[in-house]
Amino acid sequence: MIFKHGDGARPSAANDPRMLQQALNAAGYGVFLYDAASGQMSLDARTRELFGVPHLDSAQPADIMIQLAHEEDRAWVARAASEALNPNGSGTYTVEHRTLMQDGSVRWVAVNGRTEFETIGDERRAVLTCGVVRDVTEERAIMDELMVAQTNLATAVEAANLGIFQSDFISNTSSWDRRAVMLFGADVDGAQLGEQEIFESIHPDDYEEVMRAIQRSMDPDGDGEYKADHRIKGVDGAFRWIGVRGKTEFGMHKGERAPLYQRGVVFDRTEDKMREEQSALHVREMNHRVKNTLSLVTSIMNQTLRSSDDLEDFREKFSGRVGAISSVHSIIVDGTSRPARLRDLIESQVTPYVPDTGDCLEVEGEQVQLTAERARALGLVLHELATNASKYGALSVAEGKVRISWQCVREDGHDFVDIRWEEMGGPAVSAPERTGFGSKLIMSLLGKGDGSFAKTDYLPGGVQVYMRVGLEPD
Repeated sequence: MIFKHGDGARPSAANDPRMLQQALNAAGYGVFLYDAASGQMSLDARTRELFGVPHLDSAQPADIMIQLAHEEDRAWVARAASEALNPNGSGTYTVEHRTLMQDGSVRWVAVNGRTEFETIGDERRAVLTCGVVRDVTEERAIMDELMVAQTNLATAVEAANLGIFQSDFISNTSSWDRRAVMLFGADVDGAQLGEQEIFESIHPDDYEEVMRAIQRSMDPDGDGEYKADHRIKGVDGAFRWIGVRGKTEFGMHKGERAPLYQRGVVFDRTEDKMREEQSALHVREMNHRVKNTLSLVTSIMNQTLRSSDDLEDFREKFSGRVGAISSVHSIIVDGTSRPARLRDLIESQVTPYVPDTGDCLEVEGEQVQLTAERARALGLVLHELATNASKYGALSVAEGKVRISWQCVREDGHDFVDIRWEEMGGPAVSAPERTGFGSKLIMSLLGKGDGSFAKTDYLPGGVQVYMRVGLEPD
C-alpha cells in the first residue's frame, strides 16, 4: 500500500488516503508515488498490472516507469518526466504512451501526475510526485478509427470537390469551409459568407426558386431536405452553376418544434449543366434529323411508286434507296450527328456495286467532311448513280470503269466541293426521254439555292455527272 494512515482516528472518506486509493483502483486507476529524497518509485498493484509487470515489488527505481514504456516512446516519456521535476516548471506530468505486455501485445496507458516542490533559502526543489495511471487502449483504438474515418471523409470530400457548410438558425450564423466559400463565388481570402452575401450572389432568374427550396427545408412539418441547383455570380462577375444539398435538424425551441441547424455540401454543377444543355440540343437536333429523314423517305416512296413498273420493281428500288439512307445514317450518327467524310460515303454507297474482278473504280480527292444533311443527300445520289451504273452503265460490263474525283473550291465567300462522276467503257448511253428518279433526286436534294447544283451529260462513252455541293452548315 502506498498511502498510510498514521494515527488511530477514524478518517472521513474525503481525506483518507487508503479509501481514496481504493476508490481509484475500483475505477480502474493505478496509483504511483515518487519520493525525490530517496529516489524511489512506488507502484501499487493496479499500476504494476497496467504496465504488465504484476510480479514486481511495489518499490522500484526512479526510472522504472520510463523503462516500462515502449522503446519507441521511451525518449519523449523521459523528457516529460524530467520536465515534471524541473523546479522552474509547472510540475505537471501528463503523457499517453505504449507499454509492451508479456504476451507481446501493446497497451496504451495515460499517466497523469503532479510534483510538489519546496523552497529552502533560494533553492526550489522537487519533493514528491504522485499520480494515476489508466488503460486507454480502447479509447486510442476508437480515436484511431475516428481519425481514419475523418481522413477518408476529408479525402473523399476533396476528391469530389465538395464544400461543407453549417447554418445555426437560432443564432442566425453560418460557417463555410474554404472550398464552399470559393464555390459560392466569394473571395476566398478572408471572406465571410453571410445571408446577404449568399442571396446577392444568386442569379435573379433563380432567386425565387431558391427561396422556395429554403422555406421547404425549414418547414417543421417537412422532411428537412434542401436541394437547389442555381447560378451564382463570382468575383469575376461571371455566373456559374452550383448544387446545394442539405439536411435540417429540428428540435424544440421556445416551446415548439423549430429548425435548429442545417448542414450540407456545395458542389460545382457548371459542367453538368453544360452537358445537360448539350444533350438537350442533341435531342432537338435528332428530332429535326428524324423529321427530315421521314420526310425524305416519304418523298422517295412516292417518287419510286410513280417510276416503278410493278410491285416487285417498287420493292427492289425502294428497299435499295432506304438501305442507302440507313448506311449513310450509320456514318453520320453515333449517339449524335457528326460530320461525314466523303470518302466514307463512296465506300458505303458505291463499293458494294463494284465487281470483285478488275480495277473498275478509281477514287481521287482530298479529305472532305460533309454536314449531316448534305451527307444524306449525296449518299442517296451516289447510291442511285451506282445502281444505274451496275444495271445499265459502266459497272454492268467487265471493261467498264467509274472514276470519282473531287476538289474543294471557294467562290463568293462560300465553300464548296466539286464532285465528278465519270463512267467509261460501258454500253452506249443516251439521254432518257423522261426525267428519271435519279435526275429528280439530284435536282431536289442538291438544288437548294445556296450555290449547290448538278449537271448530267450522257456521252457516248458513258454518263458524266458534275455536282457542286455546299460545305456551309445546314
